Amino acid sequence: MGGLVALHLAAHAPDLVSRLVLVDVPAVRVLRPRFSQVGAILRSSFHADLAGTAVVASAFLSTGPLLMLAATRATLRADLGEHAQRTGVPTLLVWGASDSIVPVETGHRLAASMPQARLAIMDGIGHQPMWEAPEAFHAVVASFLQLGPVA
Repeated sequence: MGGLVALHLAAHAPDLVSRLVLVDVPAVRVLRPRFSQVGAILRSSFHADLAGTAVVASAFLSTGPLLMLAATRATLRADLGEHAQRTGVPTLLVWGASDSIVPVETGHRLAASMPQARLAIMDGIGHQPMWEAPEAFHAVVASFLQLGPVA
């Protein structure tokens, strides 16, 4: 959910942001019936590894199921398309091609609306590429940031 915060910051305080990386961020509205969205979230858990599932489960339990569902619903109903259009920094959008929570079509729509965005789609990956394919994810992000490999 931090991608929305980062996008908002880049749009409103561009002097604080030199580059932006957004991962499967629902910045343009994703509308689905509630039960369909719950199903998408459950399907997404099949792509995550144990560490990623543990992080999500811990957040879910510590926050409380009702509050977490409300926050997820609000996040997926957010529409920061106008913010995206105002973002003038080089932006990398990383998307899992198999993301069942925020479909890859959302990434295409977002990339088309952002003046300096590049969309990197990771095949066979769901909503959490940083946990599902950490080496490939790092390579994409490092290349964008022009960093060397992690030792």
